[in-house]
Amino acid sequence: MCSSDLRDAIRVNIGIVLIAEKKYSAAEFEFLRVRMFSKNSSLIKKANFYLGICYLYKFEWDKAKDVFSKYFTIQPGNEEVLSLFSADNLPGNKSPKLAKWFSTFIPGSGQIYGGNLLNGLNATGINFGIGYLLVDSILDHRYADALIGYLSLFERYYRGNRLNAERISREFNENSNRQYAAIIFDHILGIVPKQKTKQ
Repeated sequence: MCSSDLRDAIRVNIGIVLIAEKKYSAAEFEFLRVRMFSKNSSLIKKANFYLGICYLYKFEWDKAKDVFSKYFTIQPGNEEVLSLFSADNLPGNKSPKLAKWFSTFIPGSGQIYGGNLLNGLNATGINFGIGYLLVDSILDHRYADALIGYLSLFERYYRGNRLNAERISREFNENSNRQYAAIIFDHILGIVPKQKTKQ
């Protein structure tokens, strides 16, 4: 192995370690360098495979599909994996902005939209409970209680409820995308041994 091949092999191995550390962008950089500058076709192919893994776990579905469709030779079973990248099969993401707006108008509804029913019901109960005490204090002319106690509590929990709705939606997206990436990865692992026997 010549020095340039050795250098590129080291880059591929560094990229694999970076994937294990979930540093996907840094790993992507290493694989792209090998793909662009290496003269060794087997190293380029290996870099391409792991580049596809990077895109998979960055949830860049189109890029992952493009890389894997070039990596795998067309044979029965491969089409199923590539079909997993179609828009109809990909997980639907929640909109964090929409979740925040939902909880702006009805506290807790953004959390429910984001897939966390218990948190949403909790936010609804707390916010409406504090809101009731705030209004009740004002109607009873207990302005000090309303201003010092309940208004500050309501403002704190109301703002927290909106931010929480955003966070829950982002977590929902992260979890569903990660689970789907794992499903695709399992299918790919089923193809790789067959691919090697065909070569």
